[in-house]
Amino acid sequence: MRWRPIQKHTSSQQTDLVRWNTRRNRPLLVFAWISVFPSLASAQERWQDPRVFGVNREAPHTNYVPFADRASALLQMSERSPYYRSLNGNWRFKWVRKPADRPTLFYQDGFDDAGWDEIAVPSNWEIEGYGVPHYLDSGMLPGPPGYIDPAYNPVGSYRRNFTLPQSWEDMQVFLHFASVGSAATVWVNGHEVGYGQGSK
Repeated sequence: MRWRPIQKHTSSQQTDLVRWNTRRNRPLLVFAWISVFPSLASAQERWQDPRVFGVNREAPHTNYVPFADRASALLQMSERSPYYRSLNGNWRFKWVRKPADRPTLFYQDGFDDAGWDEIAVPSNWEIEGYGVPHYLDSGMLPGPPGYIDPAYNPVGSYRRNFTLPQSWEDMQVFLHFASVGSAATVWVNGHEVGYGQGSK
C-alpha cells in the first residue's frame, strides 16, 4: 500500500483522501502518532536518526488531485473529482506531554478511545488548547542544537473511521496531509503503513 503521512495541521490546511489500494469496500480506521519535536527518549527511535525522513513514503512533490477528464480538471474543484475524498472533520484525539506517555496500542482494532477528546482536522492542537504554541520567529528552543527536553515533547494521537467508495476498488490511493509538526507514523486497519517527517 502507498500512503501520505498523517500530520499535524495548521488551520489553513486540509486533509484529503485521494485514492487507496484496496480489494473491497470496507471501513478503514486510520491512526496517527505525531510528535511535535524530535525526542531523545530512546536511541532506537527512528525520528532521532538524521538519515531517516520517511518509510513507505512518496518523494516530496507539489500537491495535485486527479480528475476524470480535462474539462473537470480545468474547473480546479477537488471536491468534484470522483477520485478525491476529504477527511476533514472531527477526529478522535489524545494529547500527552512526552512520548513515554503516549497510548502505544491505540492503532489496534477494538481499542477503546471513548475517553479521548475530539479535535477538528484541519487545526493546530496548540491553538485548540493542547500544549504551548511555539513561534518559529522567536529564536531557537533552549538547549544545544538537536536537544529536546524529554520531559516536554508533546505527542498527539489521532483516530478516524471512513469507508472508501466502491468505485475505488483495485485503485492505488494516496493519503495526503498538508503539514506535520515533526514526525508521524500511520496505521490503517491495525497495520503500520508508513512514517514521515520534515514536511513543513
